[in-house]
Amino acid sequence: MTGKTKIGKNDENRIAEQREIWPDILRIVAVFAVLVLHTGVEHFYRIDTRTATWQGCNLYESLVRFCVPVFIMVSGRFLLDPAREYTLKKLYGVKILRLATAYLFWSAFYVLADYWFALQYGLDVKLSCSGFLREVVAGKYHLWFLPVMAGLYMITPVLRHIVRSETVTVYFLALSLVFVSVVHTLDVIPFFHDTFTPEIDRLGIKLAAGFSGYYVLGYWLSRHNLRSATRKSVCLAGILAVLATAVINGVIGYRLHRAGEWMFGTLTLNTLLAAAAVFVFCQYRFQDWRPGPGPRKLIAMLGKWSFGIYLVHLFFLAALNYTLIRLDVFSLVCAHPLVSIPLTAAAVFSASAATVFVLDRIPVLNRFII
Repeated sequence: MTGKTKIGKNDENRIAEQREIWPDILRIVAVFAVLVLHTGVEHFYRIDTRTATWQGCNLYESLVRFCVPVFIMVSGRFLLDPAREYTLKKLYGVKILRLATAYLFWSAFYVLADYWFALQYGLDVKLSCSGFLREVVAGKYHLWFLPVMAGLYMITPVLRHIVRSETVTVYFLALSLVFVSVVHTLDVIPFFHDTFTPEIDRLGIKLAAGFSGYYVLGYWLSRHNLRSATRKSVCLAGILAVLATAVINGVIGYRLHRAGEWMFGTLTLNTLLAAAAVFVFCQYRFQDWRPGPGPRKLIAMLGKWSFGIYLVHLFFLAALNYTLIRLDVFSLVCAHPLVSIPLTAAAVFSASAATVFVLDRIPVLNRFII
C-alpha cells in the first residue's frame, strides 16, 4: 500500500519536541521585527522630523533593522550544515521552486489587492494585461527577500565547501566584513562614495558581496561555543550599534528637516552588529530552554509559519489602514505611534498567523506559497 502517511497529534508533538527551539524563536522575533518596520514606515515619513514623536519612530526603525539579516543567518545555520544533505535537485526542485511559486503567487495577489484598494479609494486606475505582468515580475516591495534567498540557495554548494575549512571560513567572513559591511557604512559619506567606492568596485570581489556574509556567519556562530565574555561583548556591540543608528539617523533627519534612511542599510556594519547580537542572544538564552509541550508546539508552529507571515502581512496592514481611514479614526488611532506601532504590528501578526494556519492545511498551497 502506497501513499502519504497521515500525521497525527502525537506525531506533531514528537516533531515539535525534537525541533531546536532557538532558531524558531529567532524566526518569530525576526518576522515581528519586519512587521514593526513596515508599520512604522508610514509614521516615519509622515511626521515632522523635528519632533520627539518622530525621533521615537526613528528609534523603532533603528531597532528592527536586524530582521532580514537574522532570517538569512538562520537559513545559513541549516543549509550550510555538512550533516544535512542538500543536493542540487533538492535545492532547485524544492527550495528555489518554492521561492519562485511563492513570489509569483503573492506578487500577483498584491497587484490585484492594490488595484482593489485603489478602486475603493475612488482612484481612476486601469490594469492592462501587460501592466499586470510587469507589476507581477517587479513584485511588491517586501518580496525582494525571495530573489535574495534564491541566489543564496544557488551558491550554497560553493559555500558548503568554503565552510569545511575554519581558516577559509574566517577569511571569507573577513572579506565580507571589510568589503561589504564597512564599505556600505562609509558609502553614506559623499567623499568616500565618490572617491573610493568606484575603485573598490573595480576589485570585483563578488563572491563575498551581498548577503552571503550573513549566510556564512549564521552557520559559523552556531558551530562555535562562544565564551560568556565574548557573548556579552557581541550583545553590547549590538546595543551600541542600534543606539548609534538611531542617534546618527536622528541627527541627520533633524538637521535636513526630512526623513531618510541614511543609517538603515541592510548591509552596513551597524546592522551586522545588531543582527549578530540578536542571533547570539537567542541562541545562548534559549538553546537549553525546555518549555512545556504547549508552548513548545506553539513556538514550533509560529517558527514554521514565519515565512508565510512575512508574505501575507502587508495585506492586513493595508486592510487595517483602509478600514481606519474609512471609519475616519485613522488620525485618532495613530495619534501616538510609539504605542500604535507595536499594537498594530501585534494585530497584523495575529491576523497573518491565523491566515497561514488555514493555508498550511490546504494541500499544494502549503508546499508552494507559504
